[in-house]
Amino acid sequence: MSGKPGPGRGPAGRGRGGMDLTTGRVSTVLLIFSLPIVLQMSIQPVFAFIDLMFIAQISPRAVEAVVERILALLDRDAPAVVKSSRRIVAKGA
Repeated sequence: MSGKPGPGRGPAGRGRGGMDLTTGRVSTVLLIFSLPIVLQMSIQPVFAFIDLMFIAQISPRAVEAVVERILALLDRDAPAVVKSSRRIVAKGA
């Protein structure tokens, strides 16, 4: 074996992207990691809207049923999320 890195590999610790995320500014690394999440969160409502457009072709009652179910789930789960968040914050204090 030679001492040269393999194809697609840079210096030690770098993958195909060629960035060592353990060095440099923290804000830059956080931005790089957050971009896919931000993009997904901005595209998700578009998918939901398209889904509702297809459901609307069935009937207005179908749209009402789907929206009602989503609101029921939010109403059921939101208090648990808030309660869990308060516990996590209380443990950290």
